[in-house]
Amino acid sequence: MKRTNQKLLKDPLTKALKADFDAAHEAGKRALKERDFESVAKAVERERKLIEQQRARLDKQRAARSRRLKR
Repeated sequence: MKRTNQKLLKDPLTKALKADFDAAHEAGKRALKERDFESVAKAVERERKLIEQQRARLDKQRAARSRRLKR
């Protein structure tokens, strides 16, 4: 399992998604500190979309791995 995680972290798209998520998270924390709840909502929505993108990528990888194992 660790090899898979290490492999994913080296993937450029994963790195980009993580960087986007980290930026959205930081923006959300700043907005929360400033009590700018509209910006907090936008940051949370961005985080959700990024999580959903990553979940879809992982599901696709798992399905491919499952197909290979069934052969």
